[in-house]
Amino acid sequence: MIYRTMNILLCLVLLIIATEAFQTTHHYSTVHPTALYYFRKDSPPDFYEKYDDENALHIPNRIGITTANWKDEEDATDALTLLVETGVSLVSCENSKSEEMLGRALEDQEYDVAVACSYNTRFKTGGGKSFIVNSLQNSIDRLSSISSVQLVQAKSSRFSLVGLNGIADGMLESIDDGHCDYVGMIDMAPGKLKSMVKKMRKRDDAVSSNRFEYSLANRKNEKWIKRCKKLGVIPFIQYPFGKNFIASGRWTSDDPIHKKTRPFSLKTLDKYELLHSTLYRIANLAQGRASSEFSRKQSKDTTTEVTAASVALNYVIAKGGVPLVDVYNEETAAEVIGCLGWKLEEDEIEMLDLAS
Repeated sequence: MIYRTMNILLCLVLLIIATEAFQTTHHYSTVHPTALYYFRKDSPPDFYEKYDDENALHIPNRIGITTANWKDEEDATDALTLLVETGVSLVSCENSKSEEMLGRALEDQEYDVAVACSYNTRFKTGGGKSFIVNSLQNSIDRLSSISSVQLVQAKSSRFSLVGLNGIADGMLESIDDGHCDYVGMIDMAPGKLKSMVKKMRKRDDAVSSNRFEYSLANRKNEKWIKRCKKLGVIPFIQYPFGKNFIASGRWTSDDPIHKKTRPFSLKTLDKYELLHSTLYRIANLAQGRASSEFSRKQSKDTTTEVTAASVALNYVIAKGGVPLVDVYNEETAAEVIGCLGWKLEEDEIEMLDLAS
């Protein structure tokens, strides 16, 4: 164990030496570039088209976005278009207002978009079956431009009279009605998830996904990812930068202000200095191989910029998760695009493990 740790530390030292020339002109904590993108006209690339999927639900490029912070409709629509044209086509709706915005945005998309809707049973007193069926119908009405969604996700709560059997029945009826193709759960612990998988199998269907928190700032659910994959369930990852975005690298001890915001004290940022510096150094080294593969799949003129946030997302993908990223403008979309077309090396994953 000591020998392994020393090897990883040695790799970190070599990374520092390898990127020293870059650091003399660009400090790792101050670079937040946004690149220009030129798209090819045929279908967007899927760098994970041959991935050994957990089940029949395939997620292009093993990444999606959420509408949790959609406020400016024009910004959100531009970001969505940029991502869809680049190969990121899964959108998870988080509230009724964003469903209306997404419905209008979908009218102008050249390529297909997979829509997921989420429902929380907390404090619900009605039947689970009717709750799921009616909630989905209301979502489809708000989405307006589509008549069905690809995925319905439900969160079971102990503060609810809606049980797992009711949720399962509602999901199956929604599938039978043609209103959705797949169903999944939210924040369901492995033991309970196993029970839900059995309930759905008895009904001749399956749980396709389970969504929960995981990031470089909070790795406690890493075992959940492994359990999901064993059950044939896709592990969707919410908050892939942490709930407060601390693992995104947008704020560091040397650059604590981003977009005129300063949510963290220097004392807090100092605790993450090793993680942030490792993220930026790996981003610098990965830029070459990312641009080469991305350009090969798109066109000779295509460019992509690997940021610290891009590295953090690829870490989640490397662990087997499918990050659902909070995207609401072109800058946040660029962070997602920066993780496409390349993968972390094993030693880079180990360095991030050590730094987190």
